[in-house]
Amino acid sequence: MIILFPLCVFAEGGISVSPSSISLEVGSTKTFTISAYNTIGDVTISSSNSGVASLSSSEWSTGMVGEKETKTGIITVKGNAV
Repeated sequence: MIILFPLCVFAEGGISVSPSSISLEVGSTKTFTISAYNTIGDVTISSSNSGVASLSSSEWSTGMVGEKETKTGIITVKGNAV
C-alpha cells in the first residue's frame, strides 16, 4: 500500500522601503533603508532624473535572501537641482 500526501509550500516574501518618501533640498542628502525578506532576484535602484536627484552611495547588495532571513541596505540620495 502506498499513501501519498500532497506537499504544499507557501512562501511569503517581500521588499520594504523606509521611509516611503523623502523630501530633498538642493545640495542635501537623505537616506532610506531597504529590507528584503525571503526573496530572490536583483534590485535596481536609480533616479529617473539624475539631474534632480542622484544616488550618491549604496550599501545594498542583491541576490538571494533565504527563508526566515532578512537583508537590509542603506541608500543615500542627493538633491542636485530644483
